[in-house]
Amino acid sequence: MIGQSNWNILHWRAIATAYGKSPFFEFYRDQVEAVLKNPPKLLIQLNSHLLELFMNLLRIECNLRHTAHWQAHTVQETDCRSINFEALHPEEIYEPYTQVFSDRHRFEPNLSILDLIFNIGPDAAAYVTHHAQKFLSLR
Repeated sequence: MIGQSNWNILHWRAIATAYGKSPFFEFYRDQVEAVLKNPPKLLIQLNSHLLELFMNLLRIECNLRHTAHWQAHTVQETDCRSINFEALHPEEIYEPYTQVFSDRHRFEPNLSILDLIFNIGPDAAAYVTHHAQKFLSLR
């Protein structure tokens, strides 16, 4: 169970402080805030709600299913569990976009879906699709 503290309010405030001046924060804030300010009892449920929200915002159509147990082998083409992520260099994969502190810091690739959505808005869907294809070609 998710604890009884106000962790979710503190988390939302941290997000609002970090991204409040990003170009698309006002456009998406209500949807993200609604999920975080009303968390379910279990962390897996919160994760599922956030995943559904982000998939919807990115226009990704996918039926999510939870498995009862871990599967060592799968026939799905998009199973990325065997990728050696340490060998990949995000700066070579992800094209830079303007981030909140771009005037003081270099581009930070692969930061978070919130960073992407709040900074490039509706273009996030095309960015994810392009980079997913690029990423999968490296497998």
